[in-house]
Amino acid sequence: SNTVAGISVLTGGNLSHCVAANNGTGIQTTDGSVVADCTASGNSGTGINVGNNTVVRSCTSYQNGSQGIITGQGCTVTGCIAGANLNGGVSLGDNGIVTACTVCSNGVSNNLVSGILVGNSCTVKDCIVNTNSSIGIAVAGNNCQITGNTCNENGFLGVDIFGSQTRVDNNNVGNNASYGIYPGNINVHNCIIRNSSPGNSY
Repeated sequence: SNTVAGISVLTGGNLSHCVAANNGTGIQTTDGSVVADCTASGNSGTGINVGNNTVVRSCTSYQNGSQGIITGQGCTVTGCIAGANLNGGVSLGDNGIVTACTVCSNGVSNNLVSGILVGNSCTVKDCIVNTNSSIGIAVAGNNCQITGNTCNENGFLGVDIFGSQTRVDNNNVGNNASYGIYPGNINVHNCIIRNSSPGNSY
C-alpha cells in the first residue's frame, strides 16, 4: 500500500505478472514500455497509467477510484479487462488501438463517464462494452474506426461520436438507456453502417 504508485516503470521497461493493490496509482510507466498479465485493483487513483507508445496486454484493472487504464499516444491495449472503476474503463490517447477488451460496469449512477474514451485516429475493435454508467464508447476525436464491438445496456448512449470522419461499422449496440449510436454532428462525414441497434430507448 503506497500513497503514490505501487509499481513505477521507466522508459522502455517491461513489466509482467505483477499485482498492484491499494495504492494511489496502481501501475505507472513512461514511454515505450510493455505491461503484460498484470492486475491493478483497489487503488485510490488510476489502476494502470502508461506513457506513449506502450503496450498493455492481458491485464485486469478493477475497482479503482479513478480510471481503469489511461494511455498516452500511440498505445495498444489488447485482451484486457477494465471493470467497476469509478471514473471510466479505458482512456486512449491519439493514434491508439483497443482490441478484444472487456470494459463493463464502470462509473456509478449519474456519473457521466465512458467505458472506452478515445482521441484522434484511434481504433476500437472486437470489445465488449456493457453496463457502464453513461456512455459505452465515446469518440472524442476524429478519423477513428469503431468496428465489431458490443455496447449494450449502458446508462446513456452505446456509442457517442463527437468528432468527424469516423467509421462505425458492424457493432451490436442494444438496450442502452438513450440512443444506441449518437453522432453529435451529422454534417461531418462520419460513416455509420451495418450496425445492429435493438431495444434502445430512442
